[in-house]
Amino acid sequence: MKRVISILLLIMLIAQPAIAWWNSGPSISLSLTGIVKTTSVTFTASASDSDGVKAISLYVDGSKVASKSCGSCGWKTEKKCGWKTEKVCKEKYKCWNEKKCGWKWDCWNEKKYECWYENEKKYKCWDEKVYKCNYPSSCSLYKTVSLKPGYHSVKVVAEDANGATSSKTFYLKVIVDKPPSVSISPSSGTYTVNNKDGKWHGKVTVSASDDIELDWVKVYVDNKLVKDHDCNPWWAFWLDKKNCKFDVDLKLSPGWHTVKAKAMDTGGHAKEATAMFYIKADNPPSVSLSPPGGTFKAKGAYYKGIFTAKATDDVGLDGLKMYLDGKLQASKSCSCPWWNPFCNDKSCSLSKEMLLSPGTHVIKVVATDTSGHKAEKQYTAIVKKDNPPTVSLSPPGGTFEVNKDGKYVGKVTAYASDDSAVVSLKIYLDESLKASSSCKPWWCFLVLSIKVLQR
Repeated sequence: MKRVISILLLIMLIAQPAIAWWNSGPSISLSLTGIVKTTSVTFTASASDSDGVKAISLYVDGSKVASKSCGSCGWKTEKKCGWKTEKVCKEKYKCWNEKKCGWKWDCWNEKKYECWYENEKKYKCWDEKVYKCNYPSSCSLYKTVSLKPGYHSVKVVAEDANGATSSKTFYLKVIVDKPPSVSISPSSGTYTVNNKDGKWHGKVTVSASDDIELDWVKVYVDNKLVKDHDCNPWWAFWLDKKNCKFDVDLKLSPGWHTVKAKAMDTGGHAKEATAMFYIKADNPPSVSLSPPGGTFKAKGAYYKGIFTAKATDDVGLDGLKMYLDGKLQASKSCSCPWWNPFCNDKSCSLSKEMLLSPGTHVIKVVATDTSGHKAEKQYTAIVKKDNPPTVSLSPPGGTFEVNKDGKYVGKVTAYASDDSAVVSLKIYLDESLKASSSCKPWWCFLVLSIKVLQR
């Protein structure tokens, strides 16, 4: 017997390491780990075991922050079955001695019914109350912890239904993730439509940056998405994912418009920037002529003069032309060449020397802008013939008497007028020039004192 017990103890000692290895405790997992971009961290600790998980605990930097009992225990009524020893009663044939009273002793057999205990086993079932615990095969624990920026250790400890425990330590780094910054350039402005479709064609530059990593930037025009830019494509590992910059082409009709850029980083933080633009309609050009028509005097057979046409436009001019009585006299291209950034095509002028014969003439100025709008204006020029001036003398000659000294002393006044202008006026006496004057207005007069001997 002692030998059998020794063999059993030896088998138990040999099997003990194998049992310990087989029942090594629950397996453990944790999220979040690694780099965390928020100071408020929600941990999910999980444990699983085929025998059932009894409890799970969470430690942060050595301090227990949460624990959870995963099973439930209580009294339960269960049906039990087995062999039991019971008291039974049977009819049996027995012999015994019985003392009789009388003159003599006598013995006889007698049948009698009795009860007694007998070791008789029976298989029976019955209800029995037992204290039991049920443990799930997996259990999870959730806990939100406020952590300072830096490195932290997180340990998870779990116990299975058989009392075997296991633990695992994880590490994470907390980084303060600031919201991104975003801007639109230009941030505002007033522009005029610059295309034949009646719209302004231009672009804005959107720039975004983040302290860790950007995710995407979306651009909206009047609340409508026009650009969805991925700043963090998975395949472009060489890109600078902290900065993102791109252009957005715009095509805006006249009126107010709102351009909004929304940037999102990988931590879920968002930032917005807004730009306002006012687009003006493209008005037709305006034209003028200098001199603006009028009445002119011919010098000889014609009037010779220089006429200058001017045009302006709010967007840009294409060409300018000048006509005389329906015939083209001069033209000029007003558009700027691509290689000249200093050229101004919003104003243009054109000069032409023209000969106008006496009579009425129509000078027309026509300008076109880059959008195809045309403006024209007519001016009337009247050319009159240059007639010779008229002159008069007061007194207009006559008979005069001499003085006692035999001379006549007096004054004469010469007058001149012209339909254009009197340039000079001269008085001759006996073919000899006696007086002269330069005249600018259309009329002129000259006074001469004379002294004439008697003849």
